[in-house]
Amino acid sequence: MKEFFRLVGEVQPKYFIMENVANLATAAIKHRPIDQRPGKRWSLKSYETNDAKQGSLFQDDARPMEPEEMAGSAIRALVRDIILPLGYYVTFGVLDSADYGAPQHRLRLIILGSRDWPPPALPAPTHGPGLATRVTIRDAIWHLRNNPGPHPNTLRRWRDSSNRFPKAAIGETYRESFTKKLSAVLTKVAVGKPAFSDA
Repeated sequence: MKEFFRLVGEVQPKYFIMENVANLATAAIKHRPIDQRPGKRWSLKSYETNDAKQGSLFQDDARPMEPEEMAGSAIRALVRDIILPLGYYVTFGVLDSADYGAPQHRLRLIILGSRDWPPPALPAPTHGPGLATRVTIRDAIWHLRNNPGPHPNTLRRWRDSSNRFPKAAIGETYRESFTKKLSAVLTKVAVGKPAFSDA
């Protein structure tokens, strides 16, 4: 992210858009192991009240949570220390690609920046409750089932090669099944045909 904003600072575009993992919105700058937190809570959100920060809600000797250990401290520091000094106004939020017509739930943090006030607004969802129906994978690719495109042989080759792989027995891993089959083949190659056959 630092490299991205270094370039924004050099180029000074009128607008920028950045996307990253959704968890960045709630990430902390500093991590404290759970067993060292007051109350040993895994969720940083549970430390958002003043009493929780000071540890009075928890009956243990752990030191209070510091601001840099709280949920969202990373994004706040990014905006405060890097983006605003560049002279940009920002809007940010976590968006789900399924809300915009993609056949997949994919949560991403989106940051929109503008040199002018007001910053651009995040786009309103186009799909979901009260809007267009969300698109499923079936909706997106069902029409390809009989005509997969310019490389139909790829699918046939995949189907043919899948028959060459051993099928694992119940309770057996693929590796165990493959090792058994490989062992049988190597034994046959090493020993050769049996001298006598029951057949």
